[in-house]
Amino acid sequence: NFDKEVLSSQRPCIISVKSSQCDLCVQLTPIMQVLQKKYARNFKFGIVETTEQPVLVDILKISGVPTIFLFENGDGYEIVYPEDGYSEEQLTDCLDTYLINGG
Repeated sequence: NFDKEVLSSQRPCIISVKSSQCDLCVQLTPIMQVLQKKYARNFKFGIVETTEQPVLVDILKISGVPTIFLFENGDGYEIVYPEDGYSEEQLTDCLDTYLINGG
């Protein structure tokens, strides 16, 4: 399913890797929901819950959560997540810059 929905997607995908026990992950969830609505035409969005998909977490080599990936044409790029988290504005700027630069 990950291969089909993400790696073979015609649109770039934003994947949030999270855990329900992670405070920063809980804080990030509503921000990602806003971004999903704002950028629905530009990106596919998905969530990987670490406890539900441990094999995928291993494949992605996740060492900590939250982790955000941008997948395009089958390649994944980690969006470095600062210790104190991202604001909605910072992630919006990141996605806008990606779109302006054509990917």
